[in-house]
Amino acid sequence: MALAVLTRPDALIAAGLLLADMVLRPLLARNGNPLTARLRRLPWAEIAVFLVILIPWVVFASLYFGSPLPQSVQAKVQLIISTSFRR
Repeated sequence: MALAVLTRPDALIAAGLLLADMVLRPLLARNGNPLTARLRRLPWAEIAVFLVILIPWVVFASLYFGSPLPQSVQAKVQLIISTSFRR
């Protein structure tokens, strides 16, 4: 999923929904386990892999380009902002 976020920043929405499902499903399970046992079932390894892939790019892009977002995303946002205020 981190590679999808690097390819298309809007994939962050899908990654967030997937993470919410993976976190909330064990926490809301009513199978009699105490909270500590449910916290151990959280997807810690998946979160770590996601961050290990994503954070180096965010740091590099912020230092080198000034922003982790591609210039095309920033241009689209500026276009939307400029056309929405013309009305």
